[in-house]
Amino acid sequence: MDGAFPEERRRPGIGAKPSVGPTDSARAKAWLDAERANLVAATSQAAEDGWPRHACDLAQTLWLYLMTAPHYTEAMSTNRHALEAARGLGDRAAEGDALTNIGSVYWRTGRLDEAMRYLDRALAIRREVGDRAGEGWTLNNLASVYWSCGRYELFSLHCRRALDIFRAAGDRVGEYTALNNLSMVYWRWHRYAEALDPAQEALAVTRKMSYGHGEANALNTLSLVYLGWGRFTETLEYTEQALALACEVGDRYSEG
Repeated sequence: MDGAFPEERRRPGIGAKPSVGPTDSARAKAWLDAERANLVAATSQAAEDGWPRHACDLAQTLWLYLMTAPHYTEAMSTNRHALEAARGLGDRAAEGDALTNIGSVYWRTGRLDEAMRYLDRALAIRREVGDRAGEGWTLNNLASVYWSCGRYELFSLHCRRALDIFRAAGDRVGEYTALNNLSMVYWRWHRYAEALDPAQEALAVTRKMSYGHGEANALNTLSLVYLGWGRFTETLEYTEQALALACEVGDRYSEG
């Protein structure tokens, strides 16, 4: 995962690093693809056979890969195992992670009521344990559900709260995500001049990190802003850049 997604480190540490293994992005993702069934099975085995910490850590480690591939069935399965394991351990922070992840899968698959229910529970736990970074991500995911419901004022409010948390925590991936989302709500409101600044700022943040997945998404957002303006030359330019980069990094969701 460190080879495949070096800029995104919301996963547990493993102590000493192994001396061998795929470290470049393409080889790392090829390994994850080849071993996906085994990794999902290992998460289930750990949860059922008395290794609950391993189940939690495996689910959180694999999360970004499973969501960008995307493999929603496996993402749901691993996080359901992690949720039960976290509850057995009494680990509220890990429970918040699993609830947030399950809510995100429900959002991606259009089950908005379930998404809201899981994310609301996750947010309460994040605040209970003082997990500010986790709170930011849960707020961001709740914002996505509000977007899908057409409740754009609540979407904007949650994005701004998340952005403040990410900036205070120095979470650059979170900062890009919240900025990109703010641009999208201005785009939805047809306020294209206001949408441009956060979109450009989001793109700049991703390029400073060399974050290909985020950069593809930010480029696509810029293309939407220019499309709304009727500036089709820029629309085509940014869309082609976004598509090429999404294909390069293997982000099937963004490619679509």
